[in-house]
Amino acid sequence: MTSNLNDNLSDGRLAQRVSAENFGENLAMTLTVRGLKMETVEARLLNISDTGMAVRTDQELVLGQLVTIATQSREQIPHRAVVMWSCKDDPGCYRAGLRFVGAI
Repeated sequence: MTSNLNDNLSDGRLAQRVSAENFGENLAMTLTVRGLKMETVEARLLNISDTGMAVRTDQELVLGQLVTIATQSREQIPHRAVVMWSCKDDPGCYRAGLRFVGAI
């Protein structure tokens, strides 16, 4: 997942995305949503880059929520992120974009 953040990609992204298939198809993870009730949400990785990742969940994530990421991946994935966007996908499914914060 190396990229040069000074290079602007044609779609305006800061870093090149890597498909979830490169991490093992349907990589499962648990997101702990920071808040009054530290609830957990099961998620599946869709794609990942140096700056963030897209996930699919069965619960809607809210813009600005801080989440802690737990996964069994052999790859180093940052452990904290903020929700940058969230949308309904299929009935009962949501997609969300997470931007990594802090160090790996």
